[in-house]
Amino acid sequence: MPVPSALRQGGRQLSHDPADLARHLARPCRRLPLGGQSMIEVSLVGDAHSRGLQQADCPPRVRGLVRRWIGLRRARAASVLRTRAGRRMATALWDHLGRHHADALAEIEGMAEGFGLVAEDLFLAMHAVALRESAARPWAEDGCTTVGLRLRSGTVLGKNRDVPGDVLPLQRVFRQHDPNWRCGPILGISSLGSAPCASSGINRAGLALADTQVATRDHGLGVSRYILMQELLAHCADVDQALMRIRRTAHLGGGTLVLADAGGTLATVELGHGRQAIERRRAGIVVRTNHHLSPGLRGANAEPASSAAGRNSRGRLDVARRLAATLTPDSTRSDIAALFARHGPPEPDLCRHRKPSPAETISLALFAPQDRGLWFWNGRPCGVSPTWHGLD
Repeated sequence: MPVPSALRQGGRQLSHDPADLARHLARPCRRLPLGGQSMIEVSLVGDAHSRGLQQADCPPRVRGLVRRWIGLRRARAASVLRTRAGRRMATALWDHLGRHHADALAEIEGMAEGFGLVAEDLFLAMHAVALRESAARPWAEDGCTTVGLRLRSGTVLGKNRDVPGDVLPLQRVFRQHDPNWRCGPILGISSLGSAPCASSGINRAGLALADTQVATRDHGLGVSRYILMQELLAHCADVDQALMRIRRTAHLGGGTLVLADAGGTLATVELGHGRQAIERRRAGIVVRTNHHLSPGLRGANAEPASSAAGRNSRGRLDVARRLAATLTPDSTRSDIAALFARHGPPEPDLCRHRKPSPAETISLALFAPQDRGLWFWNGRPCGVSPTWHGLD
């Protein structure tokens, strides 16, 4: 495997100026319009490289936004890559991806080719958060609230996607198909220039999953959850198959997954490198925000409970649990959406768009595994109408 370009002298094609990043992040998050914007569903068909290349089939202005966003994310790893330990970890992760997750690397190379980027720089942008955390430099930004529950009609999985508002123009529903996938086509929520299921997704077999970011000290050689999510949907028909694959996979560490399937099973997975905490159930409610809850991983939380981000994550967890407990087996889609559209004060908002905050809610996805699809709110769930995206 080649050494990433960021680890060599010269050859950089993106702007990695930390001052540029600081200026960008100093700006308040752009207020999202209450009416949202038209969702663009992107079709990605064929092998991994082809699917990556097809992401760049968009207007030049959008390709420019992707390049700028990738450059800003890549810049977050710059200080870590100036250290020997940081360069060693980045190179090891690149090599691990090529040896054990070749399709993921091919997809990254396809995206880079399409957007006119260096593949290694795109890879570093996708791993910047983990690289910073591994060097004890966590970056508190993403939020996200995920709830899984079982109704009389079957399981439902919902996620508020909380990220910087500038990501909204890049957000897409990716409709993917590769003839080599065991479980058929996939619908994924993500952003152009990213792994197509980096936020959430569902396959034709009826397996749905969604993630949340958790700043952790438990990082090591393994695969990131963004890539793992795509692999689970490509090859696992239900929660139990997904859990089996998770158990035998080496993980980079960081984040949680909530899973639901058409057979009525729910699960949560807290992803560390050294250990994973798995909870499987056939009834009830599961909620995750942005900190680990399990005894084995609580001590690895890199964000203190007393910090602003730590307090917000725990507050959203309490609010979401309390509201979810009021739902009944006959609750409707509107009832569940109202939970995710909830505002404080004095409680933390679940639908986040008040200043100051490094993240705001740019979408809500409600997955219906029995129906092989999702309802999607592109923008604030408190102010936009959903659209249906199905696989049948």
